[in-house]
Amino acid sequence: MNFELYGPFELKAEFDAEGFSGWIDQSEINEFWVEVKKQHEDLERACGVYMFCVEGKQKGKGKITNLPWYVGKAEKLTFKQECFNHRNQLSYNKVISQLYREVTAINFYFVARHDEDGKFSAPANKDEKTPYEGVRFAERLFMQKSLAANNHLLNKMDLTNARRTHIRNILNWPVKGRDDYSAAALKDSLGINDHVSLLENVSSQKSEKSKNLSFYPVYGPYDFPTYKSTTRTVDDEFISAFWDQFASDVANIPDFPNATGVYVIGVRHGNNITPHYIGTSAGSSFHRVLDKSQIQDIVKKRGAPVAFFLPRVSGKSNQKVEKIKTTYWIPQNMEFVEKWLLGYGIVRNPEITTGEEKIADIMRELHIEGFIRPKPGKPRKPVRQLRELLGE
Repeated sequence: MNFELYGPFELKAEFDAEGFSGWIDQSEINEFWVEVKKQHEDLERACGVYMFCVEGKQKGKGKITNLPWYVGKAEKLTFKQECFNHRNQLSYNKVISQLYREVTAINFYFVARHDEDGKFSAPANKDEKTPYEGVRFAERLFMQKSLAANNHLLNKMDLTNARRTHIRNILNWPVKGRDDYSAAALKDSLGINDHVSLLENVSSQKSEKSKNLSFYPVYGPYDFPTYKSTTRTVDDEFISAFWDQFASDVANIPDFPNATGVYVIGVRHGNNITPHYIGTSAGSSFHRVLDKSQIQDIVKKRGAPVAFFLPRVSGKSNQKVEKIKTTYWIPQNMEFVEKWLLGYGIVRNPEITTGEEKIADIMRELHIEGFIRPKPGKPRKPVRQLRELLGE
């Protein structure tokens, strides 16, 4: 499934020296769509992801900024039907009138879905429960990227986990420092080039005092007992031999066989590790979910199979891993980490699998111009402008 980028399209609203002079009215919206149609026929009737951005001076700040403020999806409705619904208009006007003392431009970007014939995709049927799943992946991608540029993004859905998640030396980590071996190895395996921040002021957060934050230290890579893989299939004894190595080093290895979190299985070739499986133990423990079915094909590949573990650590204490908990948002948070890591891993290895294989299949097929498996060559101007807006 292909998504292409269009914009920025400017909404011509009235401004005065003190900022926004009134509500965005229907005549301004109508004029906006006329201009969109002039540039791209039928874009208004397409579906995909849209972004609301404002350029100007915010109250209490001196310099002019250009920031994304809202990321939405048009899935069962067209861009024209969805972009300026009543709720969105209220949100747009609140940003412009209450947060800005001077507005120089209001812009929209559209990330439109295309069918196999290259034409814009029409909205999905309203009776479908999960139509155009790729639209939702694209929405999450641009929400996370926009959050890194503007931590006051209006979106709430899916961003709570992005804000509350900290992976040691990889994502939103509040204490800067040199990567330890485990974090460096996992970043290299997944192709994560640097520390990623989805927060405005990570270092200033008193995260150890917040019970709603999730910390994920990284441990590994740990070797599997590959000496047996040449003589027999993976069996219970094989799995037991893997966990025995943790029992032999109680002092230095945390109790994560009985903990819950995210894990990555890969194959080592010399100094390189290729990821092959990313899973979560939400609702169970690492010891219970790591089974033969996930390892059977991996140990047969050339190289040495290894595993990384990211146990969830409570925000109350970053000293001990947490055992199984039923709190509703914790499994959701682990799934966020799983999907976030999968987004990197699938670029390094398109055949990587996960516990929910449908997700991996969708991500393998997803192409977003300039962002996910972009075409070779110089990016088009809209792509360059949006990447600059998002600080990339």
